[in-house]
Amino acid sequence: MSESTLSTLLGAEATFRIILTIVGATIFAFVRPTIHLFLRPKRHLYYTKGPPSTSQGVAYFVALLVAGSTATAAVIAAYIYFPSKEQLVLDVILSLSAAIGLVGLVCVFSFQVKQVWWSLRRNIGRVRSLALVAICLAPVLFAFSTATAWSLLQRFFLCASGLLPIVICLVIWQLGGRGTEGQFAEKPASMLSPARRSSPRVVLLIFDELDERVAFDERPSGLELPCMDQFLSESVVCPAAYPPANCTEISIPAFMIGRLIDETDVAGPISIGLRFSGTSKYEPFSEQMTIFHRLRERTLNCGVVMSYHPVGRLFGDVVSDYLWLEGPTQESSIEGSILEMTGFFLRSLLETPKYSLFGSTLTANLAITHFVKSSAAAIRMASDPRLDVAFLHWTIPHAPYIYDRKRTRLGRTSMGPDGYLDNLALADVALSRIRSEMVSAGLWEKSVVIMTSDHWWRYAAGLDGKMDQRVPFAVRFPGGSQRTTYAEPFNTVALHDLTLAIVDGCVSSSSDVVAWLADNATYAAPTKL
Repeated sequence: MSESTLSTLLGAEATFRIILTIVGATIFAFVRPTIHLFLRPKRHLYYTKGPPSTSQGVAYFVALLVAGSTATAAVIAAYIYFPSKEQLVLDVILSLSAAIGLVGLVCVFSFQVKQVWWSLRRNIGRVRSLALVAICLAPVLFAFSTATAWSLLQRFFLCASGLLPIVICLVIWQLGGRGTEGQFAEKPASMLSPARRSSPRVVLLIFDELDERVAFDERPSGLELPCMDQFLSESVVCPAAYPPANCTEISIPAFMIGRLIDETDVAGPISIGLRFSGTSKYEPFSEQMTIFHRLRERTLNCGVVMSYHPVGRLFGDVVSDYLWLEGPTQESSIEGSILEMTGFFLRSLLETPKYSLFGSTLTANLAITHFVKSSAAAIRMASDPRLDVAFLHWTIPHAPYIYDRKRTRLGRTSMGPDGYLDNLALADVALSRIRSEMVSAGLWEKSVVIMTSDHWWRYAAGLDGKMDQRVPFAVRFPGGSQRTTYAEPFNTVALHDLTLAIVDGCVSSSSDVVAWLADNATYAAPTKL
């Protein structure tokens, strides 16, 4: 074999290895959208509208092609214009892909990461937890600072390039719906003929992650919540109310069923098992008798606005009106034309659900859209005289933080503790709008309005180092009597039974609420901390 032929073969081999490495690096960089969209963990299927569309699949592959082609062009340009820099360019590509991919994996498993972090903080404290994480990461960072580790990383990306056919097959399989498309179908709501009633309507305002201590007892200076303050001044106020659990996934079903739940098991579009307190087996949520069923039995119309739990798929046929919003994620925010979605896929690689190089994140933008939709639906249902009960689960003040209280507008805001305070101000605005529209419809003084939350602010320690598990619970009757305080601790799972007692006419005044709580509401700590 001549020397020229050998050099040609070596050049071809080097080129082949470079292309394979770039393909592997590109696939790894896209690990988060690949898993969330096309390898979706069963948990994700529960709070999404449906399987990815064909257009999303096309945009995903175009984004892969654009990223890979850009990286390949950079290496070729280095070979032509900077013959001694081609390896540096390749190292930069590998470094960026590794960083993006690792951040993506953390985002994918954020739920599990949070669970571990909360457990560490509870058991050994925040400072020691940070120290432990640093000690664990130090050897890894040191290893990748060596040439040997970097060589292994290059081989890893070379091997990852072999996953491309598998990724293609999995994407095609997911685009076919994996046989689950029927499970995403929603049941249509139907309005019952309104019956004559002597008892008032009930409007339940459940603000996600509204914290009793931060919002009311120890409110930070500079934060004003005039509408909430006015509401409490006219209501039965319960400053020692504790929610069923620390998360929406458990607390909302507990409100709907009226029983405490220790744990949930999410396994598909309509598959969520509930393990009730004192039991060992999981029972299907879709087979439970909920407050919606009990209102239907009474021939009462109920309207529902809900996030996360797919009320339309589960119980749409026993409510009269509903709006369900899927969980705001980077993937669910990628919508539009194929060209637009391609750009969103590429952009999503350079941001997390909370932080972005482009200002407001895709997730925050979707959360703003969801807030606007849910606000319109909540106002419509609260002001609809045909509805006897409105079950309104608002996604605020929970993150993403989407309100700037200083400029009084939706948009980019702080992602730290101040962002939560901004969203608290937005919750006050939401309550003000509900009240205003109900007054205009002549229904404010014909309705019992209950304001509470599904769980406390789980990151309150970041504000002032304190944590409190209490949530607001206030009941306002028509006429708005003077503030009455019920100071005994109780679990707000009682919301289910209290609502039925009101619509049945058993509780018709502030004094009745106090007496009912004293006789029926009992204290139980949140089942999950």
